Amino acid sequence: MTPAAHLERYLSSLIQSVRSETLSGEEGTRAASAVIVSIEHLVAQDIEAYTRRRSA
Repeated sequence: MTPAAHLERYLSSLIQSVRSETLSGEEGTRAASAVIVSIEHLVAQDIEAYTRRRSA
């Protein structure tokens, strides 16, 4: 599974948990922060790969 697919699956699960109110506010905040960090990491990887391709 690609990192993006894994993140999409995790985000879907997080949204379901929030909607069903199975997460506390603090748990939801931590999970959302983890998603944001993961997105930032994926974007940084994409930028790095694009920069390498442009430099080649």
